[in-house]
Amino acid sequence: MKTRQTLRANMGQLRDKSVSIKTAISRQAASRIALLTMLGCVFVFCALGCTSSSLHEEPSTDAPDKPTTPCAPSKPVEYPAEPAPTSDVITTDQADAFADFSVRLFDATYDDNNTLVSPLSVAYALGLIEPAAQGQTLSQIEDATGMTSEEMNDALRALLASLEQQALTAADDDSRDLYIANALWVDDGLPVKQDYLATTASQFNAEIFTGTLGKRTVAEINSWINSHTNGMVPGVLDELTPLTSLVLVNATSFDAQWGLAYEDDDLVEDIFTNANGQTQKVTFMESEEDCYVELSNASGFIKYYKGASFAFVGLLPAEGSTPRDVVESLSGETLRKAIGYSRSADVLVRLPRFSDECRTELVEPLKELGITDAFELNADFWSVLEDAPYERDGVALPVESFYLSSATQNAVIEVDEAGTRAAAATVITADAATAAPDIPREKYEVYLDRPFVYMIVHVPTNLPVFIGTVDNIDV
Repeated sequence: MKTRQTLRANMGQLRDKSVSIKTAISRQAASRIALLTMLGCVFVFCALGCTSSSLHEEPSTDAPDKPTTPCAPSKPVEYPAEPAPTSDVITTDQADAFADFSVRLFDATYDDNNTLVSPLSVAYALGLIEPAAQGQTLSQIEDATGMTSEEMNDALRALLASLEQQALTAADDDSRDLYIANALWVDDGLPVKQDYLATTASQFNAEIFTGTLGKRTVAEINSWINSHTNGMVPGVLDELTPLTSLVLVNATSFDAQWGLAYEDDDLVEDIFTNANGQTQKVTFMESEEDCYVELSNASGFIKYYKGASFAFVGLLPAEGSTPRDVVESLSGETLRKAIGYSRSADVLVRLPRFSDECRTELVEPLKELGITDAFELNADFWSVLEDAPYERDGVALPVESFYLSSATQNAVIEVDEAGTRAAAATVITADAATAAPDIPREKYEVYLDRPFVYMIVHVPTNLPVFIGTVDNIDV
């Protein structure tokens, strides 16, 4: 077991090796990291039946052979009065709205188990249907996201354009850390307006598929999801109802290496304490990071991926607090400022090697945020349909209602010494019914050796792409 002195010595060597990377990642860049709300993808939904695993785990009842993780009790934290920083990709108002939507959705879904959700993926799925909404249905979506339909679409389009530009200027395909794809499946009997299909194709680069929706369509959609998430999400759909006439799909995948990879000497076996108090021996990755994050009831760190366009943020609740306490105390503004105004410091970090997989049913969380009419028979998506009957199975009948019948996301993440791979796919079905300031450097330690909150953020826009919690690491 490494002693504290040995750990600090190793950290000193690590710091020497990381000079070039820390030079590239300037203090200014570090202070600009702000959490953009998981609008769609990173809405933190606490999925039932989530599974988590860590490599080389062994059950253990031994007490940790190291000092208790230093972590101050809850206390007030003051941030600058000005808005949290963002970039020219999206506006500050859009960033704040995304962040607040993400935090509220996270709170609506977290059930004190491991969670993983991509608010960004959800945002794009909502973005695909929002152009069809009008009246109160549209107002509820806009109120929930904190943006008008135009503002939301502008932000999502801007992010897509930014990622495309990054891919064009990249030296190789491997440098494209985040990949986003959208698609629609439309029953060929649905009298959908071509203007709507053209809008989704042009604004979100959506692929459009038409045909008779049925069992074969389920296999096609799941195959598309598998292909566009690098095989990490094999599929989402189990079946379609006889009334399903439109399916909206987003696939988001993330694959990035750490800016400074861990070496064998940085790996240590030690104890992780689960939420129920049971201890588990797992593999931790040790490093020294540059940015310290502080909330009133949590402390954490920022660790950059290669290229510094994305970063991993780990938040450890204060002693006596839980991930639930942290989640309930968060607002979009608080989260963005905590990350955007992170403190420059030497942070000794222990990050467990882990993987997680979650399936989240989104209808009830979205309803809790106020998006209710969209899932009811009185949904107002009429602007997307021509004044014509719905032809199916050789019968033409007038459409009496057109509403969202389901919303589901599958998400997966793998964190190890090489980097992070994560992916999420969000599927929404629609049925047609007939009849930083200058602060002296300080030293901190953040050992994620008990339940913690984590996220992957897009640094230029401060957009959280994934947010999750690890409450338990099971064998």
